[in-house]
Amino acid sequence: MDLDAVILAAGPGSRMVELTRGKPKCLLPVGNQSLIWYAISGLKFIGITRMIILVPDMHEQDIKQYCHKKFSSYKDLRLEFVSVSMKSDCGTAESILSISDKIRNDFIVYSCDSIVDPKALTALLYHYRLYDPMLSMLFSDQPTLFQPKQTPGKRDKDHYMRDIVAVEPLDEFDLSSTSEFVPTKVVFMHSERDLAKNLRIKNRELALHPSLEVHSCYLDLHVYIFKRSALDFIRSNQDMTVLKGELIPHLISRQFSRLEVDDDKMMEDDEIGTSVGLKQQGLDYESELRERLHNFNPRNVIEEQSNANYLHKSRLVQPIECHGLVVRDLLAYRVHTLANFLECNKQAKALMNAYSVKTMNIVKECAIGDDTKVGEKCLVKGGSVGSQCKIGDRCKIINCVIMDNVEIESNVNLNDCIVGSYSRIGHKCDLKWCIVGFRQVVAASRKANGEVIIDDGYVIDLSDPFAAESE
Repeated sequence: MDLDAVILAAGPGSRMVELTRGKPKCLLPVGNQSLIWYAISGLKFIGITRMIILVPDMHEQDIKQYCHKKFSSYKDLRLEFVSVSMKSDCGTAESILSISDKIRNDFIVYSCDSIVDPKALTALLYHYRLYDPMLSMLFSDQPTLFQPKQTPGKRDKDHYMRDIVAVEPLDEFDLSSTSEFVPTKVVFMHSERDLAKNLRIKNRELALHPSLEVHSCYLDLHVYIFKRSALDFIRSNQDMTVLKGELIPHLISRQFSRLEVDDDKMMEDDEIGTSVGLKQQGLDYESELRERLHNFNPRNVIEEQSNANYLHKSRLVQPIECHGLVVRDLLAYRVHTLANFLECNKQAKALMNAYSVKTMNIVKECAIGDDTKVGEKCLVKGGSVGSQCKIGDRCKIINCVIMDNVEIESNVNLNDCIVGSYSRIGHKCDLKWCIVGFRQVVAASRKANGEVIIDDGYVIDLSDPFAAESE
């Protein structure tokens, strides 16, 4: 069956405002390509030819121009752009519902800040075709992603907000020949931010899934395959405007909802449950929840429901199944924070290899863009340097993201920094864990650690010959 694709590229990048000023988030560079390039290329790799791309209205033309430049040679590729007002505060579920008339088949939703090895996308497609669930999700099992990370522009470390995910293993069928993918049924999923409250787990969920596994280090990659009938579910729950935070957890919970039929009255079984009180952040959620599950006796549920003459009076509302494919040992990222953006650029070489990009200049694990000039006796290692940059002599640039058209004068040291397009770093500057914004000039000999340099005294004039072209 043909799949349509919905690419969510209208996000404002609220956790990356230092980088998205004057530039749409989906055009931020990773290696020598932008985020939206990875989304379109990955979907094209698995054979999807029709893609509906939701873009911010104020950057619609820039994104269209970029995509035309990159993909116009692919005659069978159909890209449809739908502009989303940045003033409307429209949620992701609302946006999908607004284009439901354009979705003709089952569809894949791909968040533009996700970068996933095409092999993982292929495996998810196979899983969907094999099991045919209402929802197929993609997770990455990489505990290191959840370790606190130093963030440019800050002196402290950021903690990644996790999900608590309970899954039940499925028979692996033809995927069993590889350990890279683990097919599962998703029984429940809750965000860590909700765990200050009691986590409510239905007794039926526990009784029907004795092999339940609980994980707190599964990264939801925001890549979902939906049956087209899921649009009816979205339509009937229009009060839930956010796809990941509201609608999908609700859809997962509905797998176990039944209607009780008694004297022509129908009642939903949402209140039969047990409250599992979890402790505050920083503790081992998995161990805590496993202990509670271990003490749960499913026989009690069966006896209680049998005594209430419940089981034989129930029927499923609709056949809903939500599956998750867990990816291991493959590149899979979400580039939605500054720390992740920097970390992903450090893996530029591996990402280019995964996407079979051959035309890329790599020097000491650093991706160097087209027409960039590097001076003598320079050490450029890790991260990425954009196109048409100028790097002076005796510079040391380690694990940095240097965007396009940046000029770095001689004897500059940069460590774990992000430098915006059309900026200029003065002679003998020494910056660590800093962010230099779009079109900035950093005065010579400046030293800084963990700072955000935006509108710092002087912004490059558009009449400057070095910055003559608009981005």
